[in-house]
Amino acid sequence: MTAMAQAQTQEHPNRWLEAFNPRVPLYRDAYNEYLMFVVSAIGAVAGTQVPLYLVMALTDLWDVWIFVAACVVFELFVIFFIARPRMKPRERIGWAALWAGTTAVMALAFYYLVAEPTL
Repeated sequence: MTAMAQAQTQEHPNRWLEAFNPRVPLYRDAYNEYLMFVVSAIGAVAGTQVPLYLVMALTDLWDVWIFVAACVVFELFVIFFIARPRMKPRERIGWAALWAGTTAVMALAFYYLVAEPTL
């Protein structure tokens, strides 16, 4: 690697990794808004259900409503405490409602299509 390329790499670390580093301040820009959308969507579709499915495989099949509630809480935790969006209070409420509802629907589908038949 040339000295110039190495200097540029050290000056501009990966923005993806910076977004999850609590020591790096986040700004409200297009990149971080897209990142928040991607993190929320991945979590709603499978990012919360699969880890909790693995926990259920070790413990026992949970009641459907316990699984759905755990998925929603897990999703909101990831969004607001790990991804740390820069939103106004009204936007946070709307974002939480949107992804809590989406996660609940996806968790219901996951439970009845994957968890119940296999555990």
